[in-house]
Amino acid sequence: MSDLTTSSTPVEAKETSWVPFIVLCSLLVIATLGWGISMSALGYWTRKLPVPWPAGVEINPVTFQCTSLPTKIGPFVRIESDGEIRGLGEKDGQPDGEITYRADVLETLKVATTLDDQRYDSRTSNWYVSRIYEDTREPKTSRYRYWSLSVTYYTGSEFTVPHVPDTCAQSGGATLQGKEILHAGRVRGVPKAWEEDAPLAALQFQSLDGLDLVSFYVFSVNGVPEPNRDVVRVSLMDLRKRYVYFAKIQFEPRNTMGDLKTTQKKALEFYETMLPEVLKQLPTQEDIIQLRKLD
Repeated sequence: MSDLTTSSTPVEAKETSWVPFIVLCSLLVIATLGWGISMSALGYWTRKLPVPWPAGVEINPVTFQCTSLPTKIGPFVRIESDGEIRGLGEKDGQPDGEITYRADVLETLKVATTLDDQRYDSRTSNWYVSRIYEDTREPKTSRYRYWSLSVTYYTGSEFTVPHVPDTCAQSGGATLQGKEILHAGRVRGVPKAWEEDAPLAALQFQSLDGLDLVSFYVFSVNGVPEPNRDVVRVSLMDLRKRYVYFAKIQFEPRNTMGDLKTTQKKALEFYETMLPEVLKQLPTQEDIIQLRKLD
């Protein structure tokens, strides 16, 4: 008697086994799209978009250095000599006051990445500028003659807010001796968000060899000043913000600290002089508002 029971062939069984997987994937895609649509409808954004640099800002497409920051700002002038400043290397055809980071440093900073290459034409890449300025009013022997300045710009995807002196100096063996927030007060020529108060984190360290050092920094977060890294992180992850950027502005005298009050007074003077030109390289709070209106 013949067996009338039918059975799936191996090929049919294999095809059938894929059905639950395909259905599950489809449901996940639908759920993900639905979640994104729902969040957008509520005005919440889980995916952050980059903020373009302002008009007039110029970034080197190879090194990703900002070249539009003036080399002379008030009495502060970028060091133009080549190979003559102690500790800045041999002659290389470039001013000693223009610091170009090595590839390994850029990798750590997450600047000049493949993503930055892709975003350069849309003016939304990360970038940096690192310089040494000299105060032409100060004697050559003054501990306040030379100042290091660095600005690093991140937009669209960087939320870790790395490399603040609080942690970097200590990881290098320095001991944090003190930290406070200074206030420059009203600064002329800056965007509205910075007019009434421009805060500044001021840190004092002692190096492994016993030298007393200082460092100063502040962040611009979507055009608003903020001296606290943790507050910056929270602000960047705010679901109500679709476009995000932050920039770290850091500087210090290239010498050991003298009297603390005098050092802080000189630092605030440097800050107030440089800040208007530095902020011209960064989007303002109003620029972010305009981006939202274009959506």
